[in-house]
Amino acid sequence: MGVEITDIIKQLMNSGQTGLLSVKIEDENFLLKVYLESGRVVYVSIGEQKGQACVEKIKNGKVVGHFFMAGAKPANSEPSSIALALNDLIPQISRQIAASNTIAKIVSQSADGGTGSVGAKVLSELEEAFIDIMGPIGVLILNDRYSGLSYVRGETMIAKNYHALLSFIVDELPEAKKAPFLEKFRRN
Repeated sequence: MGVEITDIIKQLMNSGQTGLLSVKIEDENFLLKVYLESGRVVYVSIGEQKGQACVEKIKNGKVVGHFFMAGAKPANSEPSSIALALNDLIPQISRQIAASNTIAKIVSQSADGGTGSVGAKVLSELEEAFIDIMGPIGVLILNDRYSGLSYVRGETMIAKNYHALLSFIVDELPEAKKAPFLEKFRRN
C-alpha cells in the first residue's frame, strides 16, 4: 500500500507546519490543496470543489505525488468550516484507513488460493451471525452475494468463494464488528 493522504496531513499537523500541501491524486485532473497554519488545516480545495468532495478525496484518493511549500498562505484568509472540521477528522479517517488495511491484509492472508472447501455448517453459522448483526437487510445482502457466487444454501463452498464472500460481507458490517467477525470466521 502507498502512502495515505491522511498520513501526510497528520505529519504536517503534528510538526506544526504552516504552508501549502499539494497532492496529485490518481485519476484526478486537479491537485488537492491543503493549507495549514501552525499545524491546523485552514483551507482545503480540489479544483473548484470544496467541502465534502475534498473529504471524500482525502479518504479514498490514491497519492501519485505530493509537495509541501512552507510558508504559503491561502488567498482566502477566512478558514472554511470543512477545513476546521478536518483537524478533528484527519486522525479519525487515518484510524479507519489503518483498520481497513489491517482487515484487508487478514483476509488476503487467510485466502488459500481456492483449494479445499468450507462446509455448510460453517456457512450457516456465518449467515446467522451476519443476520444477527445486520438484521433483515443482512438476508438481502447474503442472497445477492450467494447469487453472484452461484451458491445454494446447504451446500459446501470452495475456499476461494468463501474468502470472497467473507471479504464482501465484512465490508458491510459496522466498524466495531468487523475484526471480531473476521477473526471468528476466517479459515486458513
